[in-house]
This record gives sequence, structure tokens and C-alpha cells, in this order.
Amino acid sequence: MLNTEKTADLKIIKMKNWQRNFFFDDCELKWIKTSPNIPNLETAIVYPGLCLLEGTNISEGRGTYSPFIQFGSPFINSEDVINELNNLGIDGCELISTKFTPKEIKNMASSPKYEGELCNGIKINLKDRNLFVPIDFAVKLIFVIHKLYPENFSFRENRIDRLWGNSSFKDMINNNYPPDKILKSFENDLSKFKILRKQFLLY
Repeated sequence: MLNTEKTADLKIIKMKNWQRNFFFDDCELKWIKTSPNIPNLETAIVYPGLCLLEGTNISEGRGTYSPFIQFGSPFINSEDVINELNNLGIDGCELISTKFTPKEIKNMASSPKYEGELCNGIKINLKDRNLFVPIDFAVKLIFVIHKLYPENFSFRENRIDRLWGNSSFKDMINNNYPPDKILKSFENDLSKFKILRKQFLLY
């Protein structure tokens, strides 16, 4: 697809026996960390949404052995956040109250948020990975935390704008847009992209 705009000496070789609906473990291959903080497949599944926490003052779980699967901060109440999320409708997962204290972990985390501080946290237990939509979950999560703790919650502005692609997400959260309106805000662009990419899909 990129080669239609900028020509490169490109050769693509299709994989054998691959189906588009596969998860990695359908291949019966050993998982190799794709990143120091993506130690397993479950983390890779939640990461595309939960990485947005890196643009906030909420710990994304770095400094623990379950990054992105668990997250939190000293100022939240885990049960209150879980109740609000369940009221919004969360598919494909169970949310579990937990506590953790981030620490430096060699080759994983250096100077993590809230290092040495006890964090009230939430852990994701994936029940149906086909139903869990990471970006939907993350938008609802950040909306809830901002709603419950407006005086404590904050964005890391340069980081969140880079992660989202522009300042619109930060602006919508700060203006109390509901999650469904935030998610609909990029529907048209997403539909156009799906049409554009269709001719280039290999599987």
C-alpha cells in the first residue's frame, strides 16, 4: 500500500497456512517478546488500547511483571472504577481489583511511574479475546478515571497527542465527551482506510 505512493524495491512473500482470524497461539509457536513490556500474547492483545495510559498519569503497569494487563495509581479506588466501567459495558473481559508497587526491573522498566508507591489497580482477565476491543476499552477507562478524579487525573500532553495522532482525544476527554461520541469521531476515517487497504490485503 505504501509502495503506491513511494516506490521501493519491494518483494512480498505470502505465508503458508496462515488465516486472517488466527491468533499467535493458533500457530503453536513459542512466544518471543515483541517488546520488553509485552511478555506474552495477552499483553499484545490489550496493548493497542492500553498504551494510551502512557500519555496519562495513570500507571500502565510498567515496573511490574504484568504491564498493560494491570494498571492503576495511588489516587483511584479500584472498585469504583470497575463499577463505572461495567455500567458502560465491557466486552470480553473480567476486571479484578488489585494492588501493586512499581519498581525498577532490569531490561523491563527504569524509573516507572509511582516507583515505590502502592497503587490501587485493576487487572484485566481476558475471557473472550474475539469480543475484547482494546481501543474501546481504553477510551472508556480514561473517560471514567477523568470523570471520577478530575482534580487528580492529568494527561502528559505531548505523549497523548503522539499516541492518538492529534489533540482531539485529549480535548474530547477534557470536555466530558461520552465514550460513544469519542469512538464515533473517527468512524468515517476508519471506513475510508478499510476501503483503501482492501485491495492490498494478502489474507
